[in-house]
Amino acid sequence: VRSIGAMMRSSLEALAARRPVFAIYDNRLKADYLKMTPFSKYISIHNNKNNLASMVQFYYSNKKIEQMQVEAGYDWVRGQTWDRVVDTYERLWSLKRTNK
Repeated sequence: VRSIGAMMRSSLEALAARRPVFAIYDNRLKADYLKMTPFSKYISIHNNKNNLASMVQFYYSNKKIEQMQVEAGYDWVRGQTWDRVVDTYERLWSLKRTNK
C-alpha cells in the first residue's frame, strides 16, 4: 500500500514529465484524497479497474484529447512549488476539519 505522500509525489512527477496520470481508489479515504487534491482535474480518477481500462483505451484512441489533458497538467504543475502545494493542502485540510 502506497502512502498518500508517495502517491502525490509520483502524480506530480508524472505531470511534470508530461505523462497521463491514472488513479484508482478502493476506499473512501483514497477517493476523497484523489477528488480533493489540487491537481484532480488533470488526472483520471476511477473506482474500478474496468472504468480505468476504458479511459486508457479512450486516450489511446484519442491522442489529441490525451495531449490536451497532459499539457494542461504540465502547465499547472510548472507553476507549483512545494511551498504552494503545502499551503494549498493546509487550507484544504483546515477547511475540512472545521466543517466536521
